Amino acid sequence: MTLVEGRDTAERQAQDRERAYLELRESSSSLPECFDCSVAKHHFRTAIVSDNYRLTYSELNAIVHRLANAILASGGELGDRIAVLMEHDAPLAAAVVAVVKAGRIVVVLNRTHPVERLRQIIEDSGSGTIVTDMHNRSLAKSLAGPRNSILTFEEAIASASLHNPSIAVSPDETAILTYTSGSTGRPKAVMITHHKIRRSAAIISEAMKYSPADRIS
Repeated sequence: MTLVEGRDTAERQAQDRERAYLELRESSSSLPECFDCSVAKHHFRTAIVSDNYRLTYSELNAIVHRLANAILASGGELGDRIAVLMEHDAPLAAAVVAVVKAGRIVVVLNRTHPVERLRQIIEDSGSGTIVTDMHNRSLAKSLAGPRNSILTFEEAIASASLHNPSIAVSPDETAILTYTSGSTGRPKAVMITHHKIRRSAAIISEAMKYSPADRIS
């Protein structure tokens, strides 16, 4: 590659990054729509790498669809809160996307927190279903009350449908319910919309000059 060709390639890459930042920042899409767009663009590119997993966007998408359809099959309504209690690994990322794909709101539980705090979050959020994995199923069962159901990740993705749920979600709707300690020490909910998450991702990506070649941990 000549010096001129290298400069032209660098300029094209910079232009592609700027275009991607603009699209993400100005988009009116929900998180599921953004995810679908990424899958379509980067079908066979690696999406997630960990000690236990290496998934392409296509493989991640299949897991997301199966879990989202399992959530829909379990009943409930759009906007329901779904608690997610899982190991910090690729399946957790898939579960978060699957919950919003199903038109629900994610409430991520930190398994290292005290049991009483986790119970308070489940109760305060009104989560009806707890999505968990085999490693944390016993903990999830101990946290579940009379109104809670348990959906185990490994069992759900083994048999659920692969089709895209295609649930229409407004970008102004809440995607994630996160909790802070609050001034009283009791967990306090903060609602984060699809739009806010997408815009924050665009701002961070632009500031850090991320490109498809980068790896983020």
